[in-house]
Amino acid sequence: MAKILEYCAATREGDPGRDFAIVVEPLGEAMVSSLVHPFEALSDEQIATRVVRPILPALREIESRRIAHRGIRPTALFYADATRSSVVLAPPMLAPPGQDQPSYLEPIESAMTDPRARGGGVLADDLFSLGVTLLMLAIGRTPLKNEKETTVTARRLEVTSYEALAAGFRLTTAMTEVVRGLLVDSRRERWGLNELAQWAVDGRRPNPPRVMLPKVAARPIKIGSDEASSARSLAFHIANNWDHGSKLLSSDEFQAWLRRSLAEEAVIDRVTKVTRGGQETAVRERADKLILAALLALDPQGPMRYRDIKLQLDGLPNLLANVLADAEGERDMAADLSQMIANGLWSNWAQLQGTLANEPARIRSILERQRTVVTTRDPGAGIERCLYELSPAVPCLSPLVADACVVDLSDLLVALDRLPKEAFGEDFLSDRHLLAFLAARSTKITDPLLRQAVGRRSALQRLVQQVRMLALVQSSWKILTPNLTRNLADLLKATAGAEIRGSELKELVLKDLEAAAPLGKIEALLKTLEESGALEADRRGFEAARAEFVEGKKKLNDLKDQLNKAMRRSTGLGPQIAGMVGLASGLVSIAVMALMGVGF
Repeated sequence: MAKILEYCAATREGDPGRDFAIVVEPLGEAMVSSLVHPFEALSDEQIATRVVRPILPALREIESRRIAHRGIRPTALFYADATRSSVVLAPPMLAPPGQDQPSYLEPIESAMTDPRARGGGVLADDLFSLGVTLLMLAIGRTPLKNEKETTVTARRLEVTSYEALAAGFRLTTAMTEVVRGLLVDSRRERWGLNELAQWAVDGRRPNPPRVMLPKVAARPIKIGSDEASSARSLAFHIANNWDHGSKLLSSDEFQAWLRRSLAEEAVIDRVTKVTRGGQETAVRERADKLILAALLALDPQGPMRYRDIKLQLDGLPNLLANVLADAEGERDMAADLSQMIANGLWSNWAQLQGTLANEPARIRSILERQRTVVTTRDPGAGIERCLYELSPAVPCLSPLVADACVVDLSDLLVALDRLPKEAFGEDFLSDRHLLAFLAARSTKITDPLLRQAVGRRSALQRLVQQVRMLALVQSSWKILTPNLTRNLADLLKATAGAEIRGSELKELVLKDLEAAAPLGKIEALLKTLEESGALEADRRGFEAARAEFVEGKKKLNDLKDQLNKAMRRSTGLGPQIAGMVGLASGLVSIAVMALMGVGF
């Protein structure tokens, strides 16, 4: 198996962005360049000597590490040298588990799962993929027979994977044995490495596996435009025709089909318990619960299914990352994932899977804690927080740093330090992905701090808290960020200049920011802004001055009103006053004349 030499986030030539890169040792010519077109078929001997024997040590190493390759297919085989006498297997984990695999190369449970949500699996899953690979090498093409993958998956549920994939092809007895042994749908009964080595190395014929044929109904039942003849295929079609599910499950036709056609008493009992008395409903939540319960009763081994979601528990982080990376195109899926997590719709399915491996168990524990977080609109919460809690290695999807492959907080500081000044506007650090990433990656970023950074406060108060968060991050990673610090200083100066009212404080703040800007230490920017409650004192002083101004303006308006009233009164009394003055003057004149003895 080819080795991985290095992996890291690497820069692109002539581009400030970064991509996650994996460096593998040089590989030879690809044995098969494409799965779409036919290729040269190999004989049994060539398959045994060129393919199986050379990769057996790699498979044993994978088994010893208790991991799985999850990418075995014809295009993952490369010739070791120019003689083409043997092949090497491409390294594992070059992509998320099974994501690049066509469904027919995957075990049946994984084939029914969204490729973005397939689990890590075990070696037995790789051996199934190897079985299909050997079949393809023997026939020189894919086994689809010009059919859709979903059609083949549905048939696998009714006739077994071996019959659905290998039937109709002329194989030798030896090739039939190995393909049949590796394509058993039960992990427990599937051939292991010992049986494979007996076939390829020792030339012996291992005991044939026990194959449990699916129990097929006496007649099929229609769901949408599809038909199902077994419990598992019915579950598959209901999951793919979700909106028809409630109508079918609550129908008399379905109950009659269960009793008269399906020959699985245990399944009939389980399904009857959850569907008896059920009524078709337009209430989405009730319909969803009915379908979920029925799917678990029909096919408890299948993937977790809810509307368009089909996942293995340890595949959820990758699915969530893909969905949130295309937020506009996947809006409905994101909403369904939020509801699935918040309402614990995955819980009953997880319980039926028995004891979970380490990774699914870890995810289950996180999901329990995230149920109350995923639907809230609080800063640093929501479905975004769930993503970063579930997957410590997923890069931050904020548009501000999405091209920089920011995996941890040191990456975040470096990415922000590379941004141009134009990227730093008001509330630049307030998008949901950035806040959720900070909250998930640092215990210092608390909920109160997050609320202060985006709350109903002044722009300067919010900005100070956003800068405070970056200062806390920098204090943990000890990375100087001269460009980031300068840009933050300029943003603080512009905001402080517009909001601080006290001239002395404003002058001091601007002076300190100018002095701290070249240092590369974010904490230094907050010296005056945070000490001694300077901003709060300035705010209180401004509020007091504004209140005094309002009160003074009110008094002035009152005085104006009184003056206007006095003027209106004086205008109305003028003629009366003039008459009274005239009469008084006449009386005074008569009195004077009388006193002087003047007669009339």
